[in-house]
Amino acid sequence: MHMSEAAVLKEVKGVLEANKLLEEGWRLLAVTVKTSPEDEFQHTYYVLGKPAEPKPKVPFEKMI
Repeated sequence: MHMSEAAVLKEVKGVLEANKLLEEGWRLLAVTVKTSPEDEFQHTYYVLGKPAEPKPKVPFEKMI
């Protein structure tokens, strides 16, 4: 999945939180390292995405 396909994006700090979301069906999109504003140390951040729920298909006859 690409970021453009994600309906919802979430950025989390730490592998434990990332693994929890992966178990819930989220997909890993990117891994970054940046300085945390809380403690000014560098941490690994994980960007995860969740696709949109598929829309039910409507038969063509009902569209007219």
